[in-house]
Amino acid sequence: MKCSAVASAGEHMKPRLEKLFKEKMVKITLQFFKDLGGAPVVLLVYIPKTAVDIRPDMSSTERHYIEHQRFNNLSGAAALIQNILLLAKAKGLGTCWMTPRKGDKIRWVGFD
Repeated sequence: MKCSAVASAGEHMKPRLEKLFKEKMVKITLQFFKDLGGAPVVLLVYIPKTAVDIRPDMSSTERHYIEHQRFNNLSGAAALIQNILLLAKAKGLGTCWMTPRKGDKIRWVGFD
């Protein structure tokens, strides 16, 4: 399956990738973007990146409310992914949940 939109996104991200990684890793990453490893279907799930302003003068209730909202967004996306994977498995399909390693900067590339 050709993913021209994803492939062009890879080219869009190339300058940032080149700043973060060695040439070999950039080539491997761009090649993967061309067809996403041959996957017949790709589902992307994301939550919006929101700015959080936690100040020392905030009450614990205010801090809890802000963190609770962020946690709900994250756990809701995770539950959605898990349910889709379970449904796919029940239909006899193979699945793969992919996330970057903790601390990888690649997760923010292209999402300024």
